[in-house]
Amino acid sequence: MPTYDQWNDGLIDYLTMDTSHGSPVFLDINEEVLEDIGRMLKISDNDDWVGDFKRAVRAKIVEGQGIHLENIQIFRNEDTKARPQGIAFLGAMVLAAYYMSEDEDASSINYFKRLRDVFLFEGEGEADGRPRGMKTGSEERLWIEWGTWLQNHAFLPTAQRGEGPKTYINYPISQSLLRQADKDKLEKLFEERNWPARLDQNIVAARIRRETPYLPKHIQHILQEGNVQRFQALVEDIFEVYENWVTYGRNSSILKTRVYTTQRSTPRNIKAGLYRIADSFLGTIDYYLYPHQPHRKPLAGLQVRYGNVVEDLIEDGSKRYQPLWNLKADELDQGTQYELMGSSEFQYLTFPQKDFWILTPDADYPESGTYASGAPLELNTSFILLCKQELQNQITRLKNERLIQWSNDPYPLSGYPGWIEYRGMMVLSEAWSGVSRAITNQDLYESLRPFASISIHFEGGMRVPKIGAWLENYGPKVTLAAFDERAHLRVQTIGKDGNVLLDKEVPTNTPLTIPWLGAGDYFVEASVGAKPTAHIVQILPWSQLIILSTQQPERIKVGKWYVSGALIQPMDEVK
Repeated sequence: MPTYDQWNDGLIDYLTMDTSHGSPVFLDINEEVLEDIGRMLKISDNDDWVGDFKRAVRAKIVEGQGIHLENIQIFRNEDTKARPQGIAFLGAMVLAAYYMSEDEDASSINYFKRLRDVFLFEGEGEADGRPRGMKTGSEERLWIEWGTWLQNHAFLPTAQRGEGPKTYINYPISQSLLRQADKDKLEKLFEERNWPARLDQNIVAARIRRETPYLPKHIQHILQEGNVQRFQALVEDIFEVYENWVTYGRNSSILKTRVYTTQRSTPRNIKAGLYRIADSFLGTIDYYLYPHQPHRKPLAGLQVRYGNVVEDLIEDGSKRYQPLWNLKADELDQGTQYELMGSSEFQYLTFPQKDFWILTPDADYPESGTYASGAPLELNTSFILLCKQELQNQITRLKNERLIQWSNDPYPLSGYPGWIEYRGMMVLSEAWSGVSRAITNQDLYESLRPFASISIHFEGGMRVPKIGAWLENYGPKVTLAAFDERAHLRVQTIGKDGNVLLDKEVPTNTPLTIPWLGAGDYFVEASVGAKPTAHIVQILPWSQLIILSTQQPERIKVGKWYVSGALIQPMDEVK
C-alpha cells in the first residue's frame, strides 16, 4: 500500500503539474481525482485508490479513536525544497465535504460527521462534532502552510477562512467545488432540459447561469459570490460532468469509475475553439482550429487526421494545444469533427456548431494582436464578437439599452459568408435583468452579461511574451476594472518577509503606478465589498531573459531562388 508521504507528494504534483504561472489552485479532492492520481502517477497497484488513500491518511494521524495532527511535520518556509506535509490530510478534509448531501447544512456538526466517517470513527465526537483529539482550529496551521507554499511557487491559493461557527470548516468546503450530490443533480438537469451533445464550455457556463434557481445551494453560493476564478474552476468541473454525461449517460461517475479498472469502453472527444489571425497588409482574417486539452488529463502523443494529413497536437500552455489549420466557411457554419489518433481514450476532435463566438486577447501576450475563444470575459476587456448576421437586431437592442458598445460598424467577413465581427466590444453595465426577455438567444445574453464585480488588468511596462512576466525596472501599471468608483487594492511581495507595498482604497478604471521593489513575485488582490479577485505578478531580472532561436519562415520556390517575405536566397545557399 502506498504511504502517506507518497499520497502527499502525489496530490501536490497532480494539482500543480502543467499549471501555468499565477493560476489558482483548488484542493478539490474527490473520488475521481484520487483514481486519476492512482492511475497517472502509479501511486497504487490495485484498483481501490480511494480506500488506499484513506488508509494511508488514517495510518499517519489516527491513534485509537483520536486524531493527532502533531504527527504532521511543520513546514519550514525558509527551506526552498521543502513541501508542506499536511496536504493529504487536508485532501481527506475536502473529501468529507465532497460526501455532504445536497440538503445537508454546512454546519460543524454535519461536516465533522462526514469527516469522522472518512476516518471510520464510531460514536459522537467533541461538542462541535470534531473527531477526538482534533482541537478547534488546530488544522488551520496546515491550510496556512499550503497557501504559503503555493504563493512561494507563484500559484494563487484559494482556501478561504470562514466566520463564526464556519471559521475553520469553510477551508475544506471552499475547496470542494462539486459534490457527488451536485453531480447527480446536474445530470438530472441535463436530461430534463434535453441538452444537446456538442455544447462547448462557454455555452455550458451560460446555461448554468440561467439555471441558477434550480441548482443545488452549494453551486448557487459559488455563482452568487462573484469570484471569477472560483466560477471558472467550477465551470470546468461542470463541463467535465457534462462530457461524461454525453459519453456515459446517467450515473456517469459510477460508470466512469468502473471502466477505469479495465479498458475504457466508450472513447471520449476533445473540443476545439477558434484562434483568430488578421493580416493587416492583405486585409484578410482567418480562423484556425484551437484544440483544448482534456481537463486534468494532459496527454502527449495525440494526433489528428485532416484529410490525408496527420498533425501532431502540440501543447500551447496548460490548457490548449497549438492552433491547427484554418477553418472553411462550411465548418464554421455547421461544426465538424476530425479523427484523433495516439490514444484509445479519445476518438474525435470536435468543433461545435454555434451562432456566435466571443474572442478575447491573449492574456499573456495582448500585444500580439491575436484573439482566441475560451477565456472568461472580464470587465473592461475589449473583445471581438463573431456572430451570424441574424443576431444583429438582438445585439443592437443590447447597445440601445447601454449595456454594450463597439467600435465602428459590424464588419462582414468575405471568407465566411453570413458571419460578421463586432470589434472593440465592451460591456458597460451590470444592470441586465430588465432586458432578458427581449433577447431570444439566451446563450448570447448570459455569455455577455458580466459575472464579476471587479477584475484586475495590467498594462505598460516591458512584458516577457508567453510567460506572463515583466522585466525588472519595467513593471506594469495596475487598473481595477469595476462599476463602482473605488475599490480596495493590496499589493505585497511573496516570500518570507511579505512586504506590503500598497494597502488602501483606490479609484477604479484608472491606471495606477505600483512601487515594485525589483525582481520577484507579487500578490495583487482587489475587492469591491466582499467580492475579491487576485493575481500574481512576476518580475524577472534581465539575466533571466531567454533569447529564443529564430524560426525558419515559410518560403516559396521561384526558379532558382527561395523567397521568404523580403528575403531572397539562391537555392544553393539554403540547406
